[in-house]
Amino acid sequence: MKKLILISLILPVLFFAGCIGPGPVPEPHDEYPISFNVFQEGIESGVTEKTYFVINNENEMNELYQKIHNYTKMNYDVPEVDFSKYTLIAVFMGEQPSKDYELKVDRVMGLTGIKKYINVYVQERVPQGNLVVEYNSVQPFEIIQIKKTDLDIEVIRKTIEVIPGHTEEQIDFSVVEKEIRSGITERKEIVVNNLDEWENLYSEIRSWQCFQEEGVECAPMVLPFIDFDRYTVIGVFAGEKMNGNYGVEINKIVRTKSGFIVYVQETYNKPAPGTGAIQVTVQPYELVKIKKTDLPVDFEWKEIIIIPVEKK
Repeated sequence: MKKLILISLILPVLFFAGCIGPGPVPEPHDEYPISFNVFQEGIESGVTEKTYFVINNENEMNELYQKIHNYTKMNYDVPEVDFSKYTLIAVFMGEQPSKDYELKVDRVMGLTGIKKYINVYVQERVPQGNLVVEYNSVQPFEIIQIKKTDLDIEVIRKTIEVIPGHTEEQIDFSVVEKEIRSGITERKEIVVNNLDEWENLYSEIRSWQCFQEEGVECAPMVLPFIDFDRYTVIGVFAGEKMNGNYGVEINKIVRTKSGFIVYVQETYNKPAPGTGAIQVTVQPYELVKIKKTDLPVDFEWKEIIIIPVEKK
């Protein structure tokens, strides 16, 4: 009898569980980039917990700066912001034991779908193994400015371990164009951050290439598309060379405390014994793009001669 009662109690539960099913399929979202400016950053905020604030009016702004002022005892002037046009997002890393802990907003992405919202992607740099060289309590923070929004905002944090005292980080880049004729006869480095500069540079290169193609009708210039809200273009030009065995390429780009260093490699392929180089005037160059930056960019050049291996 007890066995029959037990079965009768279990069956309704199984029935309802079967009706519930696996639940709704998560809604897909498409991401799109949102431009932002760094409004303020620092290491003394007085905010000891990991948190963030969305600021859409003067009262919220005054409250935030009062909190910072009460901790630092510094006489902060509250910056003026047109909150009819802009929204501020303040991200805090909380109390950390040393200046080796850093916070940086990497990107801001809008998401489309039934529910529209904004993700703020944050990098938190911490010493490898939480090794602290010198203890000095800090509360890193960064405040960014975006166009006015009433959408929900979420902060997504990513922890990156770095070696204490090591201030360089290699960054990703992609090649936009790499050719041997630019018309630029002197060694040159260039950083492009807007469409006008990009059009002028590419027009100069393309017009020279057309000039070299005598007797051939030059095709209309097709300007490679660059979203300068998201990217910066870096170009290196080796100058004029007397044969086609010369080349140039960006080997790596490194992020430092103060900006970027672009490591450039200029190569010369030495002809094999008994052969000669193609006698043609060239001006090798390479154009690459990195994530948008207004920081200083320095260049370090290295010349390499490639000697062919003799066949035995």
